[in-house]
Amino acid sequence: MPLSKTAHLSIMFTDIKGFTARTSRFTRQEINELLRTHDSLLRPIFAEYHGRVVKTVGDAFLVVFQNPTDAVFCGLKIQEDLRSHNQTAPKKDQLQVRVVVNCGEVQIIDDDVFGEAVNLTARLEKIAEPGAVYFTQNVYLSMNRNEFSAHKIGEFYFKGIPEKIAVYKTGKKPLNLKLPVKSNFLTKFIFKIVKEAWGIAKFVLIAAVILAVILFFFKRTRPQEYYSFIYQIQLFTGINLDSLFFSIFP
Repeated sequence: MPLSKTAHLSIMFTDIKGFTARTSRFTRQEINELLRTHDSLLRPIFAEYHGRVVKTVGDAFLVVFQNPTDAVFCGLKIQEDLRSHNQTAPKKDQLQVRVVVNCGEVQIIDDDVFGEAVNLTARLEKIAEPGAVYFTQNVYLSMNRNEFSAHKIGEFYFKGIPEKIAVYKTGKKPLNLKLPVKSNFLTKFIFKIVKEAWGIAKFVLIAAVILAVILFFFKRTRPQEYYSFIYQIQLFTGINLDSLFFSIFP
């Protein structure tokens, strides 16, 4: 009887979107070449982030990690490398891969993994799209959230799971952890100042346009009062509004 044990792991499923449709159009050689390309791109990334490939079936990988942060990092790296691959590859060789991650207690039997956490991960692929990493709330709460920008896309019912599951998504590169905390704070502070300054600049620009329009009609309808007003402003401020605004308006 096979020995079994339990462990808390992060589980990743990947698969190629549209692979079944491709098999109906491709020769066996083309399918094999596509899968070889797929494997050569993904397997080194699994290894880089300490993932263990449990099994592969056709275009799908089941991979486990010791922690959810490595799993999400791995998924992001997969999508990044696939984007680079697709920019230069012929259309028939391009790969659109879905990546989903869940974590929880699994049963390990002969190096294979079983359990509700595995089943839920497989179900998650139904709502995933290529180009991002989709993961459950279990992953979101367990991973280091300072390293990723992620957002909740909703709560879903999945077959065999009685309660709704919150699902999150990230498609961005991990944040640069080499920056010290002070630098991150300074960057955010500068960004905030620039954002506020841009808001003020937009307001000033709109006000200037409105004033120019008012002066334009004032000059056309009441020229005597207009030039008297311009003269008074120039005496007090040294600014010639007529020259300033009507370099635009003839």
